Amino acid sequence: MLFNKLKFIMVHHLHDNSNFKAVKGSIHVNKFHEIVSKSKNNTVFTFDDGYKSQLHLGAKILEKYNKKGIFFLNTNILENKINFHELSKFAASLFFKNQKEFNIFYLEHCKSSKIKKNEIRKYKKKFPFYSEDEIYIRIIRDNHYPLYINNLKKIFKIMRFKYKFYAKKIFLTKKEVIQLSKYHIIGLHTHSHPYNFDQLSEKNQTFEIEKNKEILGYILKKKINLFSYPVGNYNKVTTRLLKKFGIKYAFINLNLKLKNNFMIPRININKLKC
Repeated sequence: MLFNKLKFIMVHHLHDNSNFKAVKGSIHVNKFHEIVSKSKNNTVFTFDDGYKSQLHLGAKILEKYNKKGIFFLNTNILENKINFHELSKFAASLFFKNQKEFNIFYLEHCKSSKIKKNEIRKYKKKFPFYSEDEIYIRIIRDNHYPLYINNLKKIFKIMRFKYKFYAKKIFLTKKEVIQLSKYHIIGLHTHSHPYNFDQLSEKNQTFEIEKNKEILGYILKKKINLFSYPVGNYNKVTTRLLKKFGIKYAFINLNLKLKNNFMIPRININKLKC
């Protein structure tokens, strides 16, 4: 692949307000169809996290225009594990008017003294466009992940949100992954999608990459050499490990100038000027 001549678009959830509801960051299927129909031959659509909507909405549209997408998958969902963070987006859409209301509810029930003032200042500087509630939750998620998950479990219980039921409706199954792979390209996205991936030890990063590659390789009977960093987070250890496990190309979440095969830029589809 001549990646320097290609334009990569990053997609997560798609919605049609029927089988697939809108959540934070998702794109309506009609808008996606419009973008794909107008896209040039050098445009490649990539998808992170393994949602059913990517197969049943996104892939069908790509196939209509003879385009192959790249789908970066986590594998803990294929072991019936729960991705609490992604499910929180759906909980927010079901129980609240908007994401901000959900954030406020979260903080009201899950305040923590572990958050330091210098962490808040650092995030405000890095993410000036985020509100106070978004910054606070991001700090918990990125730097205190076990606490973040326990908080979500707590409020899911308060909300009576049937997260195990919704997990089966939202994420791809093994059969669907195989179906997707018959026409499209499958890539790695770590086993459990840790949001602080760049802060993990070499041992834990190794586990995340190796387990991801092992499970998908077994299911698909194929060698996989593409990788997408979870939330775009990585460090020097990450790239060294990717090379060790035979990964040739890795994708970031930012639209930067291409530097090498392990920093391939992508444009968030919601930031496209159409």
